[in-house]
Amino acid sequence: MAIADLENYRTLTNLNNIGLKHGFSFRPDGNMSFKFGEPDIVLRNRLEFLDSLEINIEDLIVMRPEHKDNILVVGRNNARGSLLNITPELPPSDALITTEKGIALALNPADCPPIIITSPKREFVSLVHAGREGTTRQICRKVMDKLNWLGFTDTENFIFGVGPSIHQDCYALGYLDTLADHDCNWGRFLKIDGGPKCRWLKDRYRYESMIYNGKVYPDIVGYSVWQLKEFYGVIEDNIEVSPICTYCQAVRGETFSHVASRENPGIPEGRFMAVVSL
Repeated sequence: MAIADLENYRTLTNLNNIGLKHGFSFRPDGNMSFKFGEPDIVLRNRLEFLDSLEINIEDLIVMRPEHKDNILVVGRNNARGSLLNITPELPPSDALITTEKGIALALNPADCPPIIITSPKREFVSLVHAGREGTTRQICRKVMDKLNWLGFTDTENFIFGVGPSIHQDCYALGYLDTLADHDCNWGRFLKIDGGPKCRWLKDRYRYESMIYNGKVYPDIVGYSVWQLKEFYGVIEDNIEVSPICTYCQAVRGETFSHVASRENPGIPEGRFMAVVSL
């Protein structure tokens, strides 16, 4: 897929149809993480990208992911300091929820799926960092639990957008550990070279290949979407998944991907931005 085609995937149709302001940056927009670039360059990249979406950077709240399942409800008082990604009052989390108009939620992923959740009337918006470990902890289900607790109960009609992420065939692991104290359903969302072997290791289950040096390929998006359907009866038509694989497009010079950078030293490390605003 060429860069010209990639431009068509900066937003998701189902979110556009309800007038929700959102977008995903790509490598030509520059690195969006201060961890992988000079502060003045990263700030310029953020400003230019947000300006293209008509989002004020002073309204931005940047998530601090920790690959767990902490969920924060945030508002304008949390936006202070996000200009430089410094929000000392904002604890680490893997999901943000806001009901305040004009507030923008942002995340700087590499390969983990950014998932946007809202209602047809845009009464709230949530941005979820659905990484492998958070998905093991069923972060999507827990965000739905939280929204339900907040009074947003028409969950089967929520609108969901899954942004660019690494796709299953490109995500090869030596093994996959799951958590013993969670109802884990990873088995149905794994491809495993030579067939699966699952063994107990003290406090966790480990999926691995039955053949030497075989790989395990987890479908993070598939497991996340399953949680939405299984626990809350979300309608299939309300879920849109970006076709962009961060690994494949990183090889073509169009996106960032941690996995691609690790496997191909010539591919620069960096992070893109997923952002959404009520």
